[in-house]
Amino acid sequence: MIYQFFQPAPFLKEYVREYLLLHFKFDGVSINPTRAYTPCPEQCLTFDPRGRITAVDRQTGKVQRRSNAYLSGQQTACYDLHFDPDYLMLKVVFQPGALFKLFGIPLNKLEGYVNADDVLGKEISLVNEQLANTDIYEKMIQVVDLYLFHKVKKLKRQHQPIDELASMLYCQPNQFSLNWFATQACLSPRQFERKFLERIGVPARLYHRIARFNKAFELKDKHPELDWLDISETCGYTDFQHMNKDFKQFAGVTPTTLLKAHEQATEKLLRLV
Repeated sequence: MIYQFFQPAPFLKEYVREYLLLHFKFDGVSINPTRAYTPCPEQCLTFDPRGRITAVDRQTGKVQRRSNAYLSGQQTACYDLHFDPDYLMLKVVFQPGALFKLFGIPLNKLEGYVNADDVLGKEISLVNEQLANTDIYEKMIQVVDLYLFHKVKKLKRQHQPIDELASMLYCQPNQFSLNWFATQACLSPRQFERKFLERIGVPARLYHRIARFNKAFELKDKHPELDWLDISETCGYTDFQHMNKDFKQFAGVTPTTLLKAHEQATEKLLRLV
């Protein structure tokens, strides 16, 4: 079993932030195969060559049995993920805007999680087959590297300033000004919002809030000695209640409750991290 982040090959770093490879096996293990998954500032292509996920939207109660490969735009709600007994996943987390650049798919047209076969064609099934036919985790990374390398070779879309600004929002989500970002991208605010929606899938202000919420949670997880008030100030919130409001919207619970739940995450119970 494994739960590990990998870096892409050097020629892909402009397009791929990281890979997440996980392999859970629950046979003979008295662990509930369910994990809460809160919104992260990411757009992904996910391969599930063994087993599948059933996802339940905490806000709506909608249940979705996801396909063996799926595309996802920007997630805005918390999901409870239920894993099959033998579950293998390789998730490609793209740099902001890169999923749009590589495949030409407007992310604001993606409704939640979409079957990748329907959008990207039979190549996806072939990649999944290759992943399922190897037990060597490093080989799996190489398979996806090669698939994406062929996509990059055919790429004709030029890099635009808005892509750098989306990356800035991801890395430094403390403050946000639509007019400032639009000016830096040499666009009007309306043009900036339209292009941002196309590349990221949600309005820039919402993406900023998700990135800031995620940064606050990661900061507390990595530095438990910090109190929540210090974290809210570090991440640019006006006060603790301001941060608490975002946690309740995106996770459905308070910061402290979310942190306690995270300690019971599947990968931790399986002692993979």
